[in-house]
Amino acid sequence: EFEPPGVEEMRHRVEATLATHPWLVAEKGGVIAGYAYATSFRSRPAYQWTAEVSVYIHADFRRQGVALSLYNNLLNRLRAQGFRHAIAIIALPNPASVALHEQVGFVPVGIFPGICHKLGRWYDIGWWRYTLDSSTAPPPPLNRNNLSF
Repeated sequence: EFEPPGVEEMRHRVEATLATHPWLVAEKGGVIAGYAYATSFRSRPAYQWTAEVSVYIHADFRRQGVALSLYNNLLNRLRAQGFRHAIAIIALPNPASVALHEQVGFVPVGIFPGICHKLGRWYDIGWWRYTLDSSTAPPPPLNRNNLSF
């Protein structure tokens, strides 16, 4: 993002996402400590069993286990819905985000050099994958209704 989204934009994003994917918020003492969510990885039907995931933590709550808790909960919900993989995309360099994702169990699968421009410079983009289900059986229909449990 070039500018932080406003309240109405965030409301729209959450509502649009919740139709098919989970969006989780962590609150501590009445303050939003962070959030994590999943979206469609690609629009084509062949990719419907893969979700793209993101987590954002307020600076005051970093290194307190909030991101780990949000990600574990999010990944469990995606697994319950029948997703097979989660993809995280990280602007590089970002050692803290890379460390978090690898602690959760994501593995690096590729880097696109210099394809993201923000804050006056070009960034590489790294892709990480988390396997939710390694079965080779034909995929079942996704359970889009199992967003909370």
